[in-house]
Amino acid sequence: MKKLLLIIGLIVSLNSNAKNVIMSWNCDGLIVSLCEDNTMCVGELEYQMYFPTGNEDVIILTYAGTAMLEVRKTGPNTITIINTDNRRDRKTFVKCF
Repeated sequence: MKKLLLIIGLIVSLNSNAKNVIMSWNCDGLIVSLCEDNTMCVGELEYQMYFPTGNEDVIILTYAGTAMLEVRKTGPNTITIINTDNRRDRKTFVKCF
């Protein structure tokens, strides 16, 4: 019984710290989530979003103030994430429904 209460308490505490997910995409089991307060989670890492002016289909993801990833809208239900250090390193994600 104590183990069950401990597990329930852990789940509740994790959910209380979780941010609300607005939208998610999937690629080979890797989940990308658009969250509240201008953050995007790629796997287990949380990035801050920067919106460059002049291009509505591009978002730059920063981590500790450094641009790490570029997110491009490539279709109505798809995005492509490009590594800023190696632009050939990219993955396309499909929206989760």
